[in-house]
Amino acid sequence: MLGSLDISWFFRANVPAAVLTVPTILTCVAIVRYSEKTAASLLVSGAVAFWASFNVFWVLGDLEMLSWGLDAAKIFIALLVACLIGALSAAAYNHEAKEIVLERLRRVRIGIPK
Repeated sequence: MLGSLDISWFFRANVPAAVLTVPTILTCVAIVRYSEKTAASLLVSGAVAFWASFNVFWVLGDLEMLSWGLDAAKIFIALLVACLIGALSAAAYNHEAKEIVLERLRRVRIGIPK
């Protein structure tokens, strides 16, 4: 979904970008809604959802479809960083949380070895 949104941004295609924001945001909601209900899991899932939300508002702002889109994108980046710091902090103090965080981060393929 995000790849298509980015392609719409690249070609400055406003209508497809606007249409693609809906499933992207709905996916963000589903990511958090259906995550395991532990703090570590929700923090990592929240980081992923905030990253996708950042991307939506950045695209809409950069395409000048929302005058406040870039400001909203900055808020989502701050929330993303806060979630990652929270997840990594939880992992530092709790072995179970560490396993959950590493499992979730492996799932989003950031290169953490097993």
